[in-house]
Amino acid sequence: MFIEIAQAGVISDAPTINEILVNALQRILTFVGGLSVLMIIGSGILYKTSLGNKEQHDLSRKVLIGSVGGLVLVLLSLVIVSSIVKVF
Repeated sequence: MFIEIAQAGVISDAPTINEILVNALQRILTFVGGLSVLMIIGSGILYKTSLGNKEQHDLSRKVLIGSVGGLVLVLLSLVIVSSIVKVF
């Protein structure tokens, strides 16, 4: 099986450096977006378990604001990368 993979295809079928970089960037941004969604869920859990503790309430609010901001940045970055790929 390894020999078939090593000998299969021609060099013209290989992905270009641009395709590899864009694919890697999209995967990284997708991972960070998923992490941001998990942080939003964690912020909600922290808020629900604060039980009136002002410090935990403030901490959950800060985490939520940061996570939503991060998610917005990731989504905008994905849109920018996708639009740049379509142009080039």
